[in-house]
Amino acid sequence: MLSPTYYPVVCQRGAVWEVHLISDPALVQQWAATNGWGRVWAWDRPFPLWLGEKLEEKLGAILQGTPGNKLGAKPGQGFAAGKQTVLLHRLGKVLAGTARRYGVKGEGAWVELTEETFGFVPPVAVAGEGLDSGPRLHPFIHKLLPGRALTSAELERVLERAGVKTTSYQLNVTLQELILAGKVERVAAVGLDRWDRFYCRRCGERERIFVEQPAFSPSPCRVCHSCRELGVLTDGTPLYRWRGGEPPAKPAGEIPPLVLPALTVWQERAAADILAFWRRPGARTLLVWAVCGAGKTEVVFPVIRETLAAGKRVLLAVPRREIVRGLGERVKTCFPGLAFT
Repeated sequence: MLSPTYYPVVCQRGAVWEVHLISDPALVQQWAATNGWGRVWAWDRPFPLWLGEKLEEKLGAILQGTPGNKLGAKPGQGFAAGKQTVLLHRLGKVLAGTARRYGVKGEGAWVELTEETFGFVPPVAVAGEGLDSGPRLHPFIHKLLPGRALTSAELERVLERAGVKTTSYQLNVTLQELILAGKVERVAAVGLDRWDRFYCRRCGERERIFVEQPAFSPSPCRVCHSCRELGVLTDGTPLYRWRGGEPPAKPAGEIPPLVLPALTVWQERAAADILAFWRRPGARTLLVWAVCGAGKTEVVFPVIRETLAAGKRVLLAVPRREIVRGLGERVKTCFPGLAFT
């Protein structure tokens, strides 16, 4: 699948202006019409996601620092046509200049989006038989995405494992709706930090970022080699994160059953120390050190049991995919009947 590119989009409602980044301008035109935005303009040149983020940041800073009264807009009213032109010209100049700074041709023009722009009413994702789409996907994404940073393909697989059937197109339309609503954040998997250095937003790698051209990319891009075994991430790969608030914690209930194998004296002592640490307020980092095969996994199960009983969520992370299946079997054995993904 080719890495998508993104168009900077500016929306106006009276004296209020917003900037967004979208892969399909037709979708934002529909969203704007539904949510009361009067006019929408898109830059006629798309950009890779890592650069689109920087452009969105620059344009957003201008709009935040340019309240309507500075451009002659009265409360509840829009700008005069001349004032709109001045602001759009300024935004376009900054956009093109920022793109050039990063070695990308950015010259272009703002195009107002209307139904006539596309010559037809853009299709909305329609649920086929047995498929979920649109608002019906929202609660599932709300439940499954918090605490994770996933590509759309990974999220589609997570939804499938949860029994939710959808298509890539329907999922991407829904994610874009949630982004525009401020509930989901989309970031370049390999993006720029505050010092304009590329780093991986999945594993945090800053050194092993190399320029190459994967088969799915039309041009060279930056790839993280540190977590490549988990799936190739590039500066054009979107990662999705939930930002609309965590799902409500489950009320504290019954303590889940825990069936542990016989522990050694040292394992029992380590398990007790971990529980004591968890119950203390303050620092939240603890290292359990032991050689491979010493039984580290079992000593954390008691604190997991206590955490689940308090209605909290638990993440177990392992370094390699092949270990996940074995860990899942151990969780099933030690926590009979416990639902987990």
